[in-house]
Amino acid sequence: GGCPDHPGSGRAVTTYRQLVRSVVSTVTRSGWTLGALSAGSLLTGYLASYPVLLTFGLAGAILCGFAVLALFLRPTLEVERSIDPPRVTVGDIALGTVIVSNNSRRPSMAQNGRDRVGLREIQVMLPGLLPGKRKVHRYALPTDRRSALKVGPFVVAQADPFGLMVRERNHGQSLDFYVHPRRYELTRLPASRRLSLDGPTSDRAPRGSTTFHAIRQYVPGDDRRHIHWKVSARTGELMVRQFVDTSEPSLVLVVDLGVDRYSDPGHFESAVEIVASLAEAASNVRFPVRVVTTNGDAWAAKHDEPDVLLDRLAGVELCEGGSLDKVAHELLAGPRGPTLMLIGGRFDPSDLGAVESMRSHFEDTSMISVGEMGSSLGPGHSLIVDGAQFAAMWNGEAMR
Repeated sequence: GGCPDHPGSGRAVTTYRQLVRSVVSTVTRSGWTLGALSAGSLLTGYLASYPVLLTFGLAGAILCGFAVLALFLRPTLEVERSIDPPRVTVGDIALGTVIVSNNSRRPSMAQNGRDRVGLREIQVMLPGLLPGKRKVHRYALPTDRRSALKVGPFVVAQADPFGLMVRERNHGQSLDFYVHPRRYELTRLPASRRLSLDGPTSDRAPRGSTTFHAIRQYVPGDDRRHIHWKVSARTGELMVRQFVDTSEPSLVLVVDLGVDRYSDPGHFESAVEIVASLAEAASNVRFPVRVVTTNGDAWAAKHDEPDVLLDRLAGVELCEGGSLDKVAHELLAGPRGPTLMLIGGRFDPSDLGAVESMRSHFEDTSMISVGEMGSSLGPGHSLIVDGAQFAAMWNGEAMR
């Protein structure tokens, strides 16, 4: 058998290949053109003994070599980036911030940078920096429409003075950027406080009322009068009766995402704004809120996570398929609730069965049709133009 290869030789070959691939990947179209012309001139000049072509080929080769040295001997910049703020409302100002530092002993030349925001690219010119200097660049992020976007990574393109080679480097991770829908101030709380005969709908209901809910382990601070001694003796640890407030308000918002339900994209945006306004108003007073869409998504918001629903609503889009029948089936399988609101475009008479089944499951049920003047599906069905009109009606201004 032959002798095994020395492990160092394999690493050297790998490093050489990586270097070659790195150089090849940085050559621009102009670089390939000049390289081909230079090689052709050298070969033709040598074979034909033509000094002019040899001179031209040699000059091109020297230029290519200088481009390689100029690019790979340039100092590497350190780039820090951030978004301020990472969450805004449509139309607000959001800035991307890039801090570029030259920590080497050589000055850096001007370079091109770009940041990807969703499908858009934002160009940022980075001027030359002296050794030990830093520069802060800020640029506006697009907030003209509701969206949930990935921003970055930030790309710095280093090029030689002749544009023969360009090397791109990514800096930082992709950052989440949310443009929330507009919200309208609602002066009336969007939830009922009727007594629930079935008891609380969640364990997060306020404690301390006279309605028994469950038996749980004792924790420091519990009222010792609520200790269940028989269960404690059977389990070997202290157990207490949990009493909760069964009048806890809660809100379920159903939003229709059917693309055939809206005659204009603006109507769908208004529907999302209404959902966001209702969710925010309820969350501000720590009411449990749940948003359900006709494509099967469902999101719940806790009082200590105010941006969860708004982040989700920032990225919600119209889709094919989905129905209120499926939503009704899922809601009927869960606990009864105080308040249900359905927000969409056109509700058809074929939706009546699903609507009536949900009405029987909730104490209060309302329907909001945005931008459509279709047939009403009974009491509690309102036809409005946009979110502003909804807020006016909700706050009672339209009836004064």
